[in-house]
Amino acid sequence: MAHSTFCFGLLRRRQAVLPTWRGLALAMLLLGGTLVLVARALPHFLILRNPQPGGLLVVEGYAWDAMLAQAKAEFEKGDYELLLITGGPMEKGEALLEYKTTPHACAAILQAMGMDGALLRPVVNARVARDRTYASAVALRDWLAAEGRKPGHITLMAEALHSRRSVLLFQKALGEGVRVTSLPYENPEADLTHWWRTSGGVRGVVGELLAWLYARVFFHPDL
Repeated sequence: MAHSTFCFGLLRRRQAVLPTWRGLALAMLLLGGTLVLVARALPHFLILRNPQPGGLLVVEGYAWDAMLAQAKAEFEKGDYELLLITGGPMEKGEALLEYKTTPHACAAILQAMGMDGALLRPVVNARVARDRTYASAVALRDWLAAEGRKPGHITLMAEALHSRRSVLLFQKALGEGVRVTSLPYENPEADLTHWWRTSGGVRGVVGELLAWLYARVFFHPDL
C-alpha cells in the first residue's frame, strides 16, 4: 500500500483502523467484566488455607478475642503440642497496661478462656519500626533453636487477608526445613465479596496485595 509523504519526506500519512461505537462498547464491557472477576478473586488469592493439624500451632499476637477463641478451639481439636504466640511490645498504652507485649496479653486472655497456661508459649520479638511480621518469624526461629526443637511443620494462624503474606515471611525466616501451613481467621463481619464498597475493604485488600508483592519480589531478609 502506498503512503503519501510530506514535510520534505520527514512525515508520512498512513491509514488507521479505529473501532466503532459498538466496538468500543464491547471492549468496555469486556474490560469491566474482567475487572469484576479480578476484584472478586483477589481475597481468595490473599487468603491461604492449608492447615496441617498436629505439632505446633502459631498465632500472630495482634489477634483479637474472637480469633483467640478460634485458636483455642483449633488447638483442642487438632492434637497440637503447644500454642505459640508471636508478636512484639505493645504499641499504645503500654504504661497503663499490665501486660507489656502482645504475646503475653494474648496468653493471659487464652488462660481466662480456660486454656492451660502450660500449653502456651509467648514468643516476643524486639520492638521494630518495619517488617514486624518477619521480625516475629525470626523470634520464633530463634526460640525453636534455643529449645532444641526441629518441627517438620507449623500451622500459622493469621488474619485472613494477611495469611498468604504471613506464610511467605515465616517460610523465609524458618527456611525450607520447616513447612509453614496456614489456618486463616476470617472475620465474619468483613464483607470480602464486595470489599470495594468500603474504605476498610479497599485498604485491606489493596494494601495486602501490594504488601505481598513487596514481600515476594523486593524483600530481602537481613536478620
